[in-house]
Amino acid sequence: MKSKNQKKKTEVVRGYFTIMDFMTVGLKLTGPELLVFALIYSYTYSGGKFNGSRKYISEMTGLSQRSVERGIAKLLQENYIFCVGRKGGGSGCGAEYIIDPDVLIKKQIDAGWYNDTEEERESVEVWKNELQKSRRYEFYMKRCPENNKK
Repeated sequence: MKSKNQKKKTEVVRGYFTIMDFMTVGLKLTGPELLVFALIYSYTYSGGKFNGSRKYISEMTGLSQRSVERGIAKLLQENYIFCVGRKGGGSGCGAEYIIDPDVLIKKQIDAGWYNDTEEERESVEVWKNELQKSRRYEFYMKRCPENNKK
């Protein structure tokens, strides 16, 4: 049993995420949007979902929770990420997010950064196939009303 004088240990968030060149040059992301996107991408690029809380994102990126909220809102508005539902059940429950490789590639093409080579196309097709195998993408896209906000 802990005594009243014992200090509570602070949990340290461990982990890392990578900011890749396509995020800055190809997608033209900067500031909070870049950090939030890079973190979400690190969980979702192989077909997974990101369901970390805003507090977790804040701790990992060093951003305030308000900056995280603005970053997520901007990424949703610009279709860099998509909401696929809610986790938990209370009013504080967080959202689950995925990325759409087709949208990211189109944005990179529009920015003149994506090299449309056979190797790049093959890499993208492998990525998309893995994404499809890991979940029913269309189902998730229809499930969350945040995707329809503009």
